[in-house]
Amino acid sequence: MRDNFLKVLQNRRYRKTTDSHHGGPVAANLFEQDFDPKGLH
Repeated sequence: MRDNFLKVLQNRRYRKTTDSHHGGPVAANLFEQDFDPKGLH
């Protein structure tokens, strides 16, 4: 591999990106949409 100038690529470790218990700000509901699943029945 060194003779052909090839390098090993390592995969990145999985990182959880969805955390509902974070302390950061939540975006405002600008369109005041109601996502209530009761209306689907």
